[in-house]
Amino acid sequence: MEKDLIKEISCNAKNCVYNEGGQKCVAGHINVGTSTACKSSETCCSTFKSNGTCG
Repeated sequence: MEKDLIKEISCNAKNCVYNEGGQKCVAGHINVGTSTACKSSETCCSTFKSNGTCG
């Protein structure tokens, strides 16, 4: 099965330095885990880096 290349990653983590305009991930690469995930609620982006706006 051939997979489509994702050209843009949507992101709603507004407190991440890689979030552009509150909706787009501009990181050079992303890491999504965990390797044992079986449903979407068991995944997360480990590339997240705080932009310092959280208390």
